[in-house]
Amino acid sequence: MSGYIGIIGGGIAGLMGGAHLLNSGYHVTVFEKEATVGLHATGRNAGSFSLHYGPEEVCRLAAESRGTLERPFWMPSGTKGYLRQRGKIFLARKGQSAAISRLQEKTKSDGLKLVTLHPEEALKALSPLPLRLLPGDQFLFDSDHFDIDVPRMVGDLEQFIQRHPKGSLITGLEIGRIESIQDKWHLFEVQNHDSEVFDIIVNAAGAWADRIANIGHIPPIGLKNLGRTAAWLDFEHGFSEQSTNVPMVHEVEDRFFARPFQNRWFLSPSDAVEGRIEDALPDLSALEAGLESFQSWFPGLELANLTPFVGIRSFTRNNRPEISQNTLKTTYFTLSALGGYGIKMAPRAAEILVEKINSSKI
Repeated sequence: MSGYIGIIGGGIAGLMGGAHLLNSGYHVTVFEKEATVGLHATGRNAGSFSLHYGPEEVCRLAAESRGTLERPFWMPSGTKGYLRQRGKIFLARKGQSAAISRLQEKTKSDGLKLVTLHPEEALKALSPLPLRLLPGDQFLFDSDHFDIDVPRMVGDLEQFIQRHPKGSLITGLEIGRIESIQDKWHLFEVQNHDSEVFDIIVNAAGAWADRIANIGHIPPIGLKNLGRTAAWLDFEHGFSEQSTNVPMVHEVEDRFFARPFQNRWFLSPSDAVEGRIEDALPDLSALEAGLESFQSWFPGLELANLTPFVGIRSFTRNNRPEISQNTLKTTYFTLSALGGYGIKMAPRAAEILVEKINSSKI
């Protein structure tokens, strides 16, 4: 394939899209306004691969992405992939049987089986965490749950694009104006009259995708940006070697999920507040409720070095990923609204983008 493609956005969508397009023979330049790639939603997620979490379409795209995550084409043959089996335990107290049943029905329709754990089995699996057992507790184990090594994957994709003879990655550059002139796209940097010229552009700007559409005179897709609070935290007595292999824990009604992550713990409550990107601040009351629920299951843990933050999850109004070609400006494509699930589904989403570009009459 020939053709010059500009990708706006250096998160997982832009990086994965760039790698797949380079692999298909296109010339690709990825633009990221921050000084580093993968800074926002990509760098602020749990890094989990699950086929039981998210809308049905997301889970399908994740399943179809698994092969690439295990055997990345952008790395030398035999290179270790990015998935590490961890497993996940869903926790339910007495009175939450209906939530357990809903989860079992959903996974039954997926054809993926969750295993019922006896309380003593859960106690052993979660050691050294001090699990508090109460009468009526129920536990389900998902063995098909993996960690994704997000920092390594982002770094590998960045290097692949930079080192590819047809690739380029430019950071610290904010696009201020986009013009379609004589069947070419001209991308102008803020406060700069010079432009980069492309045959095709891909809007992979995540939470900023509607803004990019507006400056390119393209109808926006109508994003809703949700801020989800999370936190890094330590246990006062440190991170033991045994903690590394503890399964992820997920309260069945989504009051919290938590897992070991790079010698700390990642914990998030179930909150998602819609608002402007610039106003996104951690919801400390939601975080407090999540921590309270976590500690009701694991009392006695002294938490330290709590670092709250908020990650932006971008959705369309129908909660579907946006992988599309504009009907009027047919050289304009969108790869956005991955809803915070982009880490696990980006490979297949990027393949669909390439298929659309290859099949379009450009």
